[in-house]
Formats: sequence, C-alpha cells, structure tokens
Amino acid sequence: MNKLEFIEDLKKNMPQNLNEIETAKYIYIKLGKEKAFDERYFFGNTKVKRQMYQMAERTKYNTDSVAKNRKIICVSLSYLYRDILKEFGINSIVTSEGDHKYGIIILKDGTKIKADLQLDLCNIQTKCKTEYFGTKSKYELNSLFELSESELLNIDKKIGYVERKEDYKDNAIEGLKEKVKDKTPNEALDIIFNDQKVNQFENDLEFVEMYKYYRGLFNKTIQRYIDKKVFAFNCYRQKEDDQRDYTMCVYSSEENNTNVYIFSKKNNRFVKVELDKIDEMEQEGLVLGVRQKEQGVKKLKKIIRRSNEEKYEKTFE
Repeated sequence: MNKLEFIEDLKKNMPQNLNEIETAKYIYIKLGKEKAFDERYFFGNTKVKRQMYQMAERTKYNTDSVAKNRKIICVSLSYLYRDILKEFGINSIVTSEGDHKYGIIILKDGTKIKADLQLDLCNIQTKCKTEYFGTKSKYELNSLFELSESELLNIDKKIGYVERKEDYKDNAIEGLKEKVKDKTPNEALDIIFNDQKVNQFENDLEFVEMYKYYRGLFNKTIQRYIDKKVFAFNCYRQKEDDQRDYTMCVYSSEENNTNVYIFSKKNNRFVKVELDKIDEMEQEGLVLGVRQKEQGVKKLKKIIRRSNEEKYEKTFE
C-alpha cells in the first residue's frame, strides 16, 4: 500500500468525530500495524547502520518512496507519520535523541505530545498498551504533555483499538505470571507457549517485534530462570540474495530433559521441536546464534551432540 492508498484507507475507515489527539492516535495505531523495524539495522554493525540511516535521511522529504516498504527504521517512520498527520491537519515535528528520531505532535492550542511510533511497533502489533504516545520519561522535555492512563484507555476505546481495559495483552501476561509462578522451567515454557491469549496476534509478527515481545514476556514471567535453566537466542538462515531469515530459539533444560521451541513464521507462534530435528535443521543451513557467544547456544549444541551419541551407542547394544 502506497502513501496515498493508506491515507484514503484511513479516511474511509476512521471513526467519526475524533478530536486531534484521537485522530493522531488512530493513525499511530494503523501505521504501527503496517510497519516493522528492519532487522538489518537491528543486527547491523556500525557501518551498516550508518549507511541505512543516511539513506533514510535522504528520503525524508520524499516519504512516498518508503511508504510502501514493510520494514523501516525510526528516521523514515517518523517522517512518514509526520506527513500523514499533515494530511489530516495535524502539525508535528521530528526530533532526535542521539541517533534515534521520533515525532512530537503540536496541537492547535500549542500542546506538545510525544509520539515515538518505532518504539511502540511491538506493543501495537501484539495489542499491548502503547508506551510512547502521550507519555514521557523523567529525562524528557518538561514542555511535553503527559496523558493519564485513563485518558489513553478512553482514546483507545474510541478509536477501536480495544473495547475494554481487559483487551490489552498486558492483562493476559499478568494472568500468565500467576500460572507459572511455582512451575519448573519445562512446565513454565509449556504453559507459556500453549497459552492462547498471549500467543494470538492479529498481525504476522516480523522478527524484531516478535523478539521484543517474547523477551519482555519472559522477563515478566520467568525471569528467575533466564540464562540459568531457560535460554533464548537468535538464529538465521542465509538466503540466496545475501539476506537472512531470522528467528528465535528458546529452550528449557532440567537434568536430562530438554525442551526446545522455535518461532515459526508460518504458524506465527513458537512450536516445539525435537533435538534431532534441530540437528537436521542445522545441517540444512540453520545457524544457531546470530552474534558471537549468544547465551545458551554452546550448551544446546552440547546437549544435541550428547543425544546423538546416546542414540548411536544404543544401536550397538
């Protein structure tokens, strides 16, 4: 969908009688469902990031050229959001915090509201509460206006993001925290990946949004096990066009019992995979660990090797 088509779709489907803030939030949510953060930048070295950033800077006055791209970085997304807001009579500027760029909406009465869409992509695509619209940290400008939690909820209800507070995925995660409280690592992962409420998404998740969502989920529910008895690391397959398909591997290990899960793009969720299947996938080109010395990779390879040796020995018993 190009920019003009996206704007026409907004005008056709936007609820009636929205004020400035509500209109800006509606566009924020809709655009957030369309875009994903580019994993080439996420994993890129300094040179790659600089090249992508400079390229995005060159297109900031021609956002038509990037509007149809699914994967994007903060620079392009901020200017694209600014230009779409302008079509609805809403003024905004793009500001910087180091190399990170985001928008500030300026209402007709002069009120300034933060709108950092890139940081909220994960929240929007998993239907969590947004964290970077109408909010600010203690380090940010005093001139920014902060919306209360109840004001944000009312806006989200009016624009159709949620019908009630309980619809936010945050509530399902809170419930999950109780379910896994006294469980072993293997039991906890089984419960997490089979919980329909936390694993159902309206969007097909791209890598970065999936990674951020599940990393946050693990920290909120099983932090006591992370990098001790539960490990999560990134994987990839090299494609012919010199690009990579990324995914995430998570496993729990208790004595001689290891349960492995890999995020399946086809199923849009984590699926359980046997150890010998992981070994087979490696031989077919799956690379375990994107960065050097990712926590848990070496241990899983050792577990797979030991499992293969045990099977080999049994064939001669």
